[in-house]
Amino acid sequence: MASVERLALALASRGLKTGDHLAIMSDNRPEWAITDFACAILGAPDVTIYATLNDSQAAFILKDSQSRWVLCADRKQLDKVLAHWDQLPTLEAAILLDGDLPEGTGRNLVHWSTLLQEGQAMDARRPEVRGWAEQRSPSDILTLIYTSGTTADPKGAVLTHGNLVSNVLSSLEAVKMGPGHRCLSFLPLTHIFERMAGQFLMFHIGASIYYAESVATVAADLMEVKPTVIASVPRIYEKIFGRIYDGVASASLVKRLIFHWSMVAGRRIVGQL
Repeated sequence: MASVERLALALASRGLKTGDHLAIMSDNRPEWAITDFACAILGAPDVTIYATLNDSQAAFILKDSQSRWVLCADRKQLDKVLAHWDQLPTLEAAILLDGDLPEGTGRNLVHWSTLLQEGQAMDARRPEVRGWAEQRSPSDILTLIYTSGTTADPKGAVLTHGNLVSNVLSSLEAVKMGPGHRCLSFLPLTHIFERMAGQFLMFHIGASIYYAESVATVAADLMEVKPTVIASVPRIYEKIFGRIYDGVASASLVKRLIFHWSMVAGRRIVGQL
């Protein structure tokens, strides 16, 4: 919470205000969530941009959303922005998470660590930030989620605080969960499913969130984190199911019997929940 409040203070002191848009170009990581919550408190809707998009695609969304600030995970993402900055009339500043800031660009660039230091220097004002959070209403815009742009230019879907809160509470009516869970976040936070189910819902119930190093390392990350709950799409579960059954098929008769007995017992328990 301290990092969220410090970032909100730093952004506000640098001129980001309610109604302004801040774009996020990054893979899943703690700073993604910190920025998301800081923007929510400020009433500054954030705009999600897939880190896999090329510079022209990213620039289109930055321009269409009229983003004033953009958070870039690394120099690769920042270079995409710098390449088209001249065509982005509303863009005022860029934040860099990892790596050194380039010199001589003539642009307003700031490092993530600098913002947190600035916020920490204003720790006495943190109660003020909590007051900002209390000013938010269900009808306030929380985020702009852009479509993939497969058949036409991407379009931004406007979602409010009330939209996400409603989804979280409705999800908990269907799936009962509480504090103490461990979650592995590996689907892109740029998509609303992971944003709602893998972030907001998990924070709401007090779960611990761990971030996968990459999509390629999900299997190893699952073994390391040992999550009690994950939010995923069917294709991922199908892959897990297939790998398990391939292993069972080549196991001894005793192990196969134990596995199938466990499956029967598991289905019985799930049916009682």
